[in-house]
Amino acid sequence: MSYLIGMDVGTTGAKALLIDDTGAVRASATSEYPMYTPRPQWAEQD
Repeated sequence: MSYLIGMDVGTTGAKALLIDDTGAVRASATSEYPMYTPRPQWAEQD
């Protein structure tokens, strides 16, 4: 059986899917990045 991993790394988080050769989603995960706002109108991500 073959698998495909799809990933989306965006501004506010990352998402991933594991799909098998029949097109069924076998696993998925998401993780958000923290946003820091040290001053008004400022935004930082590490």
